[in-house]
Amino acid sequence: MRSLTPLRLGKALSSIPLVFHGPSHARPEVEKSPIEDIVEANLDHYRLNKDHRHGMHSDFEASLLGAQEIQATAKDRLKAEIANAAPAVTAA
Repeated sequence: MRSLTPLRLGKALSSIPLVFHGPSHARPEVEKSPIEDIVEANLDHYRLNKDHRHGMHSDFEASLLGAQEIQATAKDRLKAEIANAAPAVTAA
């Protein structure tokens, strides 16, 4: 394994400079991010929108299938009425 030595201006560093940045202080303790609540609200809006769109699709699909069944039934009735109302053709 190869080891690397950090350099600055060609000289080895005695330590690596590190600064902590937190939402309210510069200590290494972990805190809740201030944007976390906004992220959660955006995710809730996204989920609600997707649920709504999925529901709209399902409703439309059911309506479409129902309309196709009604149309097919109406065509069958019309054919039956035409068949019953048509005068019988006899060969001469």
